[in-house]
Amino acid sequence: MSLFRNKVQPQSKSKYKIDDKEQKQEIMNQIIEFKHKNLPFVLKPVYNSIIPLHIYTCWHSKDLPPCMRENVEYLKQSNPEFTVHVYDEEMCRAFINEYFIFSVVNAYDRLKPCSYKSDLWRFCVLYIHGGIYMDIKYRCINNFKLIALTEKEHFVRDREEYGGTYTALIVTLPKNEIMWKCIQQIVKNVKTGYYGNTSLDPTGPGLLGSFFTQTEKKEMNMHFECTNIEKYYENIYYIVLYDSIILTYYKQYRDEQKQYQKYEYYGTLWGNKDIYF
Repeated sequence: MSLFRNKVQPQSKSKYKIDDKEQKQEIMNQIIEFKHKNLPFVLKPVYNSIIPLHIYTCWHSKDLPPCMRENVEYLKQSNPEFTVHVYDEEMCRAFINEYFIFSVVNAYDRLKPCSYKSDLWRFCVLYIHGGIYMDIKYRCINNFKLIALTEKEHFVRDREEYGGTYTALIVTLPKNEIMWKCIQQIVKNVKTGYYGNTSLDPTGPGLLGSFFTQTEKKEMNMHFECTNIEKYYENIYYIVLYDSIILTYYKQYRDEQKQYQKYEYYGTLWGNKDIYF
């Protein structure tokens, strides 16, 4: 199965005319690299799961956009071994309030970007229950099933230029120490009004990545990538396990995100020094 039917087609018209031969070659190299990783994933006949068979994801509202709703249904149908839990912000807050002390609830309330709130909640729900947290934008491809991630804990290395640990896919047992450290650090960051050096630092990949050494990050068997051709085509964002692409954004995600988002993009809020209530 090729992803180019949804995103990058060799015959697609680019956003801008490409005159430079080096630019053309760079784009072709990106597409070739992507295609070489776009291979069928080979599943084992049986998995000896130790990770709880629960998938957690969230959106700010119970009313999901139409294509997002379809993506969740596809997630359920293609991973029948799991119970899929879709939380909205009220449910996330209620969960934190049930299991954690006031300072954690207060941190959740004071975070403005929806993605920052969901960062805190995902660390909380995985610490209590374990399982798989996956962003609602992701879709399994290339014959991949999430059961393949249940024999051990997994973290995802972020893109090299960011140097963090990606928070859109996390697989842990209950009471994972790193999840606990992330919760504690977010509470401290909210209390001090911390912004960090990038928008990924207060709650996201910058924070999570701070609890791993460079060696540990390099040894992670999954990593997040994107085709760096946005000036000419639409980028493709994807997660690689070993040498196979296993997850990518569903086709309409960016359009639905812009149309249905509750607040401005978290990077914009961070740049405006407006991430805290």
